[in-house]
Amino acid sequence: MFDLLSRFCHSSNVGCANLMTCIGSLTLIAKFRVSFIGKVLIALETLTKNIPSSLTQSQSNSVQKNLKLQLLSLLRLPASTEHQQTIGKLLLDIGASNQEIMKALQVLSKNEDGKKLLRSLKRKNDDVDDKKTDKDEIPEKKRCTDGTLVSDTNINMVKSWVLEHFSSESITNLIMTFMPKLPSKMPSAFETNYTPISAAGTDCHKQYVAKLLATLLCSSDVVIPDLKYIKQDDDELVDGIKEETLKMEEEDILLAQPAELNLKNCHIDPIEAEELSLDALLRILETSKIIKSKQLREIHTKVITKMAVICSDDFRNTILDWICLNLTKHMNLGLSWLYEEYSVNQGFIKLPTAFRNSLSAEQNYNTVLCALIRAALNGLDSKEKEDALTMLYFESPFITDDAVDILKEICSKHAFGLVILNELVSKRPPRQLVYLNALLFYTSHKDEQLREMALNFISKLYKNKDLKNIIEEYATFYLGFLRLQIPPDVLFGHETGRLVKSELWDEDSTTACLYLYFMLMTDNYELIHELAAVFTHAPGEVKRSIIKLLPQPIQNMSMNSPELFRLLEDMPKGAETMITRVLHIVTEKETPSIELVSKVKKLYDNQIVEVRFLVPVISGLDKKYILNVLPQLIKLNPNVVKEVFNRILGINYTCSNANPPVSPAELLIALHTMDSDPNDLKFIIKATSLCFGEKTVFTQEILAIVMQNLMDVNPLPTLLMRTVIQSLTTYPCLIGFIMNILQRLILKKVWHQKKQWEGFIKCCQKTKPNSFQVLLQLPPEQLEDVLYQCPEMRKSLLDHVLSFTEVQRSHIRQAIMDVVFGKRLDVPMYQNLKVKCEPKQEKQSPEKLSHLKEDELRPPGDFDEDSMNEI
Repeated sequence: MFDLLSRFCHSSNVGCANLMTCIGSLTLIAKFRVSFIGKVLIALETLTKNIPSSLTQSQSNSVQKNLKLQLLSLLRLPASTEHQQTIGKLLLDIGASNQEIMKALQVLSKNEDGKKLLRSLKRKNDDVDDKKTDKDEIPEKKRCTDGTLVSDTNINMVKSWVLEHFSSESITNLIMTFMPKLPSKMPSAFETNYTPISAAGTDCHKQYVAKLLATLLCSSDVVIPDLKYIKQDDDELVDGIKEETLKMEEEDILLAQPAELNLKNCHIDPIEAEELSLDALLRILETSKIIKSKQLREIHTKVITKMAVICSDDFRNTILDWICLNLTKHMNLGLSWLYEEYSVNQGFIKLPTAFRNSLSAEQNYNTVLCALIRAALNGLDSKEKEDALTMLYFESPFITDDAVDILKEICSKHAFGLVILNELVSKRPPRQLVYLNALLFYTSHKDEQLREMALNFISKLYKNKDLKNIIEEYATFYLGFLRLQIPPDVLFGHETGRLVKSELWDEDSTTACLYLYFMLMTDNYELIHELAAVFTHAPGEVKRSIIKLLPQPIQNMSMNSPELFRLLEDMPKGAETMITRVLHIVTEKETPSIELVSKVKKLYDNQIVEVRFLVPVISGLDKKYILNVLPQLIKLNPNVVKEVFNRILGINYTCSNANPPVSPAELLIALHTMDSDPNDLKFIIKATSLCFGEKTVFTQEILAIVMQNLMDVNPLPTLLMRTVIQSLTTYPCLIGFIMNILQRLILKKVWHQKKQWEGFIKCCQKTKPNSFQVLLQLPPEQLEDVLYQCPEMRKSLLDHVLSFTEVQRSHIRQAIMDVVFGKRLDVPMYQNLKVKCEPKQEKQSPEKLSHLKEDELRPPGDFDEDSMNEI
């Protein structure tokens, strides 16, 4: 359209009225579409040099005056600062005076470019004023040369004189005269600004050149002798000329007629009208690129936001798309729109019914807000995305539920979303609960980074008294899920990070309900009571998970905590396992307090709890009480029994008891001598094996003391021989001590107790050949029984006896030799062997036998130093 208008303006057949109308249209375009001002100036510059030849002289003058007025109006525009030099040059070319240009620039005197042009014009005027003879007598808008007045009348007179003297010879002489003064190379400025003259040589062009020369002559010191200038006194003559000129112009100018309002308007196709409207809107939006004034920018923003609120959906979508194209740059416009929509929604701005669309004001606001958030989320890089979303959520007047849902999606992918949520809780009190619930939701998320960040934020918010109860209610609500037989659906889904729904409780789903609750327990141990109540009704897998995770919230709990004592006093039925675990945790780092031991002991004595309840405080009980409950303790799980021993003896225990209530020897002796049912023998065996596993505590010295004391027990303990054999296996260096034990067992007639006798034989098997000397001290019947049960020992024992010298063999009783050789054993070398008969001794009672010394019980020659010397 602009190109069409420009071509029409430069047409050689255009009329005067149409041409001036076209010039006015171009000027209006430059004023209201400042992006076109450069193109408009090019078109006007071309027109000044190529005025159509079809116009008369008066019409040409009218066109030039109109051009001057329009250019002066453009010069006053703030947007024309970059083009002031070009406009000033055009004005001078068409005969405008410096004073007129300076006056037009007064409104832009604050602008640097305007000041520059103004100063240059003033300097030029000063140079001219210096040559004036009496500047005080000359009007401001006129320039004087030797008493002449510079006026349009004088210029026209000089112009007529120039036209009369225009000839080929004069022009040729003028060109040749100034030719030496031309530069050898064309100036770049001239090459850039020069526009070819299409109407060169025509009468119109001659008049234009004549007027330019006349303007220069009138502005200079040149005086034309034969030309009579109009003096200042000739006012009447000037007025007459003006009137005559105006009459001539009126004849050629088509006067503007008033609009006839009764005329029918032309109808535009609605689709075309919509397209034109959208194009106009886009041009308005694009003007933001060239607006530099803050005041104008605010007006521009206000216009756009008003249009966005009151116009059709197409306008709204166009504006929204334009903002989203560069959201970082257009963020302020987007926020202004949001505030405008919010004002309408709250009733601060009343819209006429005709401007209301199908959506409600609240829906319009929500649509714009969510669209801006989506644009920031999908169209920006990471840093710009974070800044834009933070600004939208912090500076928007209201955050809708849909915007909160989008923020939840952001939190699932970007950690800064949780930061925004946390800040919203503090900075947006009216909807604080909405943001708090959204933040609490991520305390059970599967992603560890998101969960830990959310828990840290909630931990700080928990100190706020206004939010404390709300956070506890949310944590208790999730804890209550553990009463259900299957996990609820709220724990699964894309938002929680658990994509596959589980039909059974597992560690992951259980801990999801406990993260927040356990975090709060570290600051408020009152919550332990609700945890115990839930534990009693929870499935087995849930209970195991709770027990496993209990150390985290309980590790800093004092053993004298009032909440712990209250839990012991009001213990829920079925929560014993959990409370026992709590007692284990609080007593790991220090010896149980007297108050705690007293309360636990009271519970056990009243048969409220099982014996396992005593394990955490076992190191705080006295020796007598420990030994009384030891038979029940060893029936517990082997791991529990091991912990019992460790706590009693201070083994692998953080707080080792310097004075344990029961010593290692006392504990092992008590295990052997306790009154127990034969069916409980396996528990005692496992317990003693645990003791032997702790070599650092149950050393060979301790074991020797234990065996020495067990030998004095009557009857002999059932597990004595097992302990003897196990001691020998653990510490082979105890072989000598074990032989002494075996000899003492012979004196105690160990064969009268079946279990001990079997153990005696096994011990002799394991200690051969060291045990052969002990076997030779047995009565014949018992030796025969040993050889019968262990026939493989007969050959070894016989070889041992055959290795003796004749003197040594003489000290062995004949009955023993008979048993060793056996009646069926044919040994030729011993057929004529004479063995000393057994000495007749008085049969001694067991009481006397027990008082004999060990040397008296030893057979002659058996480890006797005197006998060895005789050999």
